[in-house]
Amino acid sequence: MGRIIAGRIDVQEHAEELVSAIQGLGISRKKVSVFYVNPDGQHQLLPMGGDKDHSPGTSASGKGAWIGAGAGAAAGAAVGSIAGPVGTAAGAGVGAYTGSLAGAVGETDKTAESADKPAGGSRIADRQAGLHVAAEVSSRCRQDVVALIRQYEGEQIEDTPGRIEDGEWVDFDPTQPVNLAS
Repeated sequence: MGRIIAGRIDVQEHAEELVSAIQGLGISRKKVSVFYVNPDGQHQLLPMGGDKDHSPGTSASGKGAWIGAGAGAAAGAAVGSIAGPVGTAAGAGVGAYTGSLAGAVGETDKTAESADKPAGGSRIADRQAGLHVAAEVSSRCRQDVVALIRQYEGEQIEDTPGRIEDGEWVDFDPTQPVNLAS
């Protein structure tokens, strides 16, 4: 398996110029790939579309709903007890419903916020959507390709194992995190 050096390029003209510059290093056009990465969650890997079974921020929403339902039922029952047994039951029902909704939403927000924060000092990042240029490189020209991507305003430059055949990165997985090049 070869080494892939790739980067996200925001300007299409820069991508085209970068491909020519990479070829100038002696890398065959068949070992260079230009492709677009869809935004996270839109890679169409699952039968119903998308690439995740659930949204990252929803994993704790069930727990929050149960906690909110319990607290809401107790508060609703207390308020409803003023109106007697029927009021107690109605208050508990309305309180449980309202509490479960508030609890689920509250936990979803907390989880989504923590999912967006990168691990401190990590050289792995979430792949960003956009136009990408990748080249299968030898060890002797690895740093030259990294320098070219930077020269053409490339971002999120990665260094990963892989194969490019006839201009297609055949083992590319858009859901995998990016191993940032140094």
